[in-house]
Amino acid sequence: MKLKKEFSDNDVYFMEVVADKILINDNYDGIHILDNEFNVIASIKVLNDMVIDVSFVKENEAVLCCYENKCMLHVDVVTCKYKIIPFSSKIKDLNFLALFEWVDSNLMLLSDNGTIFVLVDLLKNIVNVVPKSTVTKMGFSIYDDWNRMNKYTVHRVFLRAFEAVVEIDNKLILMNYKSGVNAELKTADIVFHDVEITDNCVALVSERAVSLLYKKQCKRIYPQTLNRFLRCKFIKTNETIDIIVLACDESNSLAGSLERYSVETDL
Repeated sequence: MKLKKEFSDNDVYFMEVVADKILINDNYDGIHILDNEFNVIASIKVLNDMVIDVSFVKENEAVLCCYENKCMLHVDVVTCKYKIIPFSSKIKDLNFLALFEWVDSNLMLLSDNGTIFVLVDLLKNIVNVVPKSTVTKMGFSIYDDWNRMNKYTVHRVFLRAFEAVVEIDNKLILMNYKSGVNAELKTADIVFHDVEITDNCVALVSERAVSLLYKKQCKRIYPQTLNRFLRCKFIKTNETIDIIVLACDESNSLAGSLERYSVETDL
C-alpha cells in the first residue's frame, strides 16, 4: 500500500477524483477537497441533510447532483469555490444517466428513461428541462449516443474515451459508443457493484475485494481489517497509475478509510 487515510465520525459514502484532487462527502452537510496525498485542502459546509447521488466531472470542475435536496452543487477544486443550483419544478422525481455532455458552461443530462433532457446552465445557475430541438440546436449528441447503448445493461459510462461498460449476453463488454468497437472484459464471473477503467486497466469493486484486470492479469486488493469496499477511482500523477479505494467499517459506518495503491508496483 502506498498511502492510507483513516476517518472517524464521518460516514464517507461518496468519492470522486477531479484532476489531481479528491472529493469526499463530509457526513451529510458538506464535502472535503483533498490533494493527492490525502491532505485536506478545504472543508465546505453546504446544507443540512445533503445526500450526493451522482457526479459529473470536467477538468477542474465537478457538478454533484443531490436528488433529495433538489439541487446541484458546482465545485471548482482549484479555487475551492462552490455554488448551489436549485432544480426547477420540472425536475421533480427525475434521475439522470451517467452519460452527459459538458461544453463550456453548459452541462446536458438525460433522464434514466432516455426521454427527458435537462440543461444545467452554470453561468445563469439554472437547471431546467429543455426540448429535443434545443439539444439539437446546441450541437449535443447525447441522445444519439444513448441510442447506441440503451439496448444493453449499462454499468458505467466514461465520457472522455467515449466508452461504456455494458453487459451483452451475460458478458461484460467495453464498448466505444462512437466507433462501435467492442472488447470483452475477462472478468472470471466477478460479482461487483462498482467499476472503473483507465489506460487498459479495469477495476471491479465488490465488498470483499477489488479486482484489477491489468496486462492480462487479475490482481486483487483485500481489506486489511473488518472493512467492506465501497468505491474506487484511478488517479494519475507523474505518469503513474494509482488506484484509490474507499472502504468503511462493517460495524461502524462512521469509521472508514482511503487507501492508495500503485497498479504497477504495489499489487
